[in-house]
Amino acid sequence: MTKLPPLNALRVFSAVAKHLSFVRAADELCVTHSAVSKQIKLLEDNLEVKLFDRSTTQVDLTAEGKALLPAVSSALELITRSVKDLKQDDYSGELAISTPPAFAAYWLMPRLHKFKALYPKLRINLLTSDDMEAAYNPDLDVCICWGNADQWQYRDVILLVETLSFPVCSPKLLEQEPKLLKPVDLKQHTLISEGNDGLWATWLAAEGVTGIEANDSMIIPSTIHQMIAARHGLGVAMGDNLTCADDLRSGVLVQPFASKIHDPSSYHLITSQQESLSERCKVFIDWLLSEANMTIPT
Repeated sequence: MTKLPPLNALRVFSAVAKHLSFVRAADELCVTHSAVSKQIKLLEDNLEVKLFDRSTTQVDLTAEGKALLPAVSSALELITRSVKDLKQDDYSGELAISTPPAFAAYWLMPRLHKFKALYPKLRINLLTSDDMEAAYNPDLDVCICWGNADQWQYRDVILLVETLSFPVCSPKLLEQEPKLLKPVDLKQHTLISEGNDGLWATWLAAEGVTGIEANDSMIIPSTIHQMIAARHGLGVAMGDNLTCADDLRSGVLVQPFASKIHDPSSYHLITSQQESLSERCKVFIDWLLSEANMTIPT
């Protein structure tokens, strides 16, 4: 087994490589210039190569030093992140999050206890808003917004889930007359729509159903209240693989037809530039993406 060089010597090497100066590296590490020189010599002797060219007044990396630097930098960053993960105090303070009301109610809130269990000292400030401009609010750490990825300029945008839309209803509705066996049977039922609803029109057209106007049935602008109406058997609503995932799993709602359509809009995670994110923001994003990948059916 190859014997690894001392970790402290690698830390000193990284600092000297960053500054290309033994003096500035010593200042950063709060040690003497001679201590830096000693650690670099120890590392060079251990590796049996020269890492720095000190033949002139300017300190430069040798070819071997340039080859070693990326691996050392990555390893030290990984160690630093891992140590921070073990120290809960690094994740205290407030995390301000904005999400659409339906996302908060149907997906985030039922799962947020898992994140809180991991980071109990982190205080969550959860705001609900459908305003796409919330992504530019400097007081927010993370925004989850509904729309198209190209709507938010000068922000990092990550697709949370590709949205699939389909009709949903209460299982009680399937037991009643008139029967709901085929898409065309929707002509005999109340369609719950948000008003000016293109999703219903797209789904019906894909199924070859004509003569139905969703907006002629029941208009409920709020997604949350559409799902409540569907649960109570007031009609058939257009649901999706995120907001309806838990209700479909529990049987509170059912999907009367197998067909789904791709919604042109989706939920996105929106932040300022990644390099400026706090550690608490990064761990929330990592958790959110992992949880979405595990729990949202496609």
